[in-house]
Amino acid sequence: EMTKLVEYEDEPHPIISEALAETDEIVVQEAVTAGSEAEGKSLRDLQMRTEIGMEVLAIQRGGRWIYRPRASQTLLAGDKVIAVGPEDGAHDLAVLFGSAPAEEE
Repeated sequence: EMTKLVEYEDEPHPIISEALAETDEIVVQEAVTAGSEAEGKSLRDLQMRTEIGMEVLAIQRGGRWIYRPRASQTLLAGDKVIAVGPEDGAHDLAVLFGSAPAEEE
């Protein structure tokens, strides 16, 4: 989806361009699954930047994009989230969104 976004637009959205320019962080897309820890919670409540180092750049809900979502934005099942952060944070994001199992300690 993100590849399509970049391929089909003449100019990618400035937020995406900025994220892609970062060399020490990766950009990921993850869907929020029903019943996950993230479903129904606001970005503020999830504290993703603080807890796992991931910053949400955009949310795709239905056919529209929400760029630079506010901290009060609530995540719903089916939302596709584009986030940037460290590689290990990407796995933690997948766990939070319910698409990967938590690692046992």
